[in-house]
Amino acid sequence: MSDQSNVGERSWCENPFSHLAPGATGSLPARARGTAYGLIARGFQYPDDELIGGLIDPARWVSWPEVLSGINTEAHGLQSVGSIAEQLNAVRASLLEPRDSSRAAPKPTDCNPWDPSLELQDTFNKLFGHAVRGKCPPYELEYQRGEIIQRASTLADIAGFYEAFGVTVTESAHDRPDHVAVECEFMSVLCTKEAHAIETADDDHLDICLEAQRGFLRDHLARWLPAFADRVGQESPGGFYGALAGFAAAFIAAECHRFDISVGPPTMELSPADPVQDTTITCATVDASAGSAGEQFVQLGVKRSPDAVG
Repeated sequence: MSDQSNVGERSWCENPFSHLAPGATGSLPARARGTAYGLIARGFQYPDDELIGGLIDPARWVSWPEVLSGINTEAHGLQSVGSIAEQLNAVRASLLEPRDSSRAAPKPTDCNPWDPSLELQDTFNKLFGHAVRGKCPPYELEYQRGEIIQRASTLADIAGFYEAFGVTVTESAHDRPDHVAVECEFMSVLCTKEAHAIETADDDHLDICLEAQRGFLRDHLARWLPAFADRVGQESPGGFYGALAGFAAAFIAAECHRFDISVGPPTMELSPADPVQDTTITCATVDASAGSAGEQFVQLGVKRSPDAVG
């Protein structure tokens, strides 16, 4: 594991089960869920060649989708898992051929092969823009109407969750801590800590990890991600981002069912635009040090467009 990493690189590994001893299956669901969160975090970053190469690498899709489908079939029934599996398949398919209805891409030929990076970069910039308020803001605070003090309280609560698990927001800036990629990566960290607690039979720490997941979903990610996903799906219904948003919404709904909490509404009115905040990013990087799970976690930042402000 490198000392420097972007969001999703740790959790979006080649095989999350490769280090487990034979027969050690109790932590597989937690590791599969952590990888799913890592996929969402990875997918909503700026799609450069490195990121796209990782997403289309078959080695990154080994075992965990089947485990994820299995645990959701057991917990939620075939209808729920069918939606998750279909959306996950759509994510993979969208990376193999141009399907974005919002962009008239030329048909690939032997002399002009399809370049997924160029198409996804174009769509990414159209959806998320170069500042806070694009068509589909990927920030929790943009889906919260309230006074400045209330918005500051929300950011403080997010930071409190991060710090409680050895994750700190530093000055080496890339983006805000309420970005969808950072929040999903934090959930991936919690799932990995959950898996480690299961593997080491640490019931006390397991309870802490599960309660933190429930609280962070209830108070943050599950409250606004469905509305964010709905916006992305409407703006990019046939492409990678629409498929990723569909998977994210279905997966978060299943997670809410797992923890017996309410999922947020599919539509939310955005907060009033702030002309200052919309042209400058409050930059943040999440740096996770060795936590109580006994693992070394790496920097969790957000890979953004080279043209982005901030």
